[in-house]
Amino acid sequence: MDGYEVLSGAVDLHVHPGPARKDKPLLKRRLDFLEAARQARDVGMKAIVFKPLELPTIDRAYAAEKAVPGIKVFGGIVLDYAMGGFNPEAVEIAIQRGAKIIWMPVFDSLHTRKMSQKEASGIYKQELKEKNGLTIFDDTGQLSPEVKKILELIADAGNVVLDTAHLSPQESLVLIDEAKKRGIRNVVVTHPEAEVIGATEEQQKEMAMKGAYLNFCYNQTVSSGTFGERTKRVAHAIKSIGASHCCLSTDSGNNLFSPPIEGLRSFTQVLMALGINEQEIDLMIRQNPSKILDL
Repeated sequence: MDGYEVLSGAVDLHVHPGPARKDKPLLKRRLDFLEAARQARDVGMKAIVFKPLELPTIDRAYAAEKAVPGIKVFGGIVLDYAMGGFNPEAVEIAIQRGAKIIWMPVFDSLHTRKMSQKEASGIYKQELKEKNGLTIFDDTGQLSPEVKKILELIADAGNVVLDTAHLSPQESLVLIDEAKKRGIRNVVVTHPEAEVIGATEEQQKEMAMKGAYLNFCYNQTVSSGTFGERTKRVAHAIKSIGASHCCLSTDSGNNLFSPPIEGLRSFTQVLMALGINEQEIDLMIRQNPSKILDL
């Protein structure tokens, strides 16, 4: 299974296609949303998910699926400041328009800002210098009313996925509990081991025990040129947590790295070389993400 046949029936929950913003060279895309869908379809993949950087990807997903028959394409929104932060109205409208995944804050997460030591992100930088990053907690340390309302909207939708995005591990653990209490079926924790998140293996195990899927991403293993060591840590985490609680995605689309299909192919091959077997790979790139997306 050393060719693209390993991707037959696979699902990538985390793809970043273009178009992207022209004022951010590091966000330059190596392929647009139609090319991403075609490439995935042509190697036999079942589905891909377009993760937003700022603006929703619902329309791009709809257009790609119409233009590229033979593959399912999903989108959603990220609750950064561009969407109004924890904005229940934006979530409600997004769900009505077909959003499959609602991501918590990414670049505007308070945790991410602290980890990256950035004041702000996006074209709103000047405006946001006087704003704090986003956290799910209110001033009393409790879950904010807006976040509670968002969880209710996702739960009521029935088939919409909650992704913890770039929240801190502590926030993610609280959010997973609250989501499960409200009946949200599928919760995903994105690249929990990445430096921008920093979840320990024990925290990752706890997330899985609480009912979340941990989504390990190829680009996070290569972004600092330490592919071998980072991938070994992912392989160890999968063995420790159990593949039944894990998914593999790419986080690909950036011009600096491999296209998504090559990233996912490479990720699976290196993990198998590190002792992850084909049954575990099948769980993480086919069965688990298919369950998450109701395919």
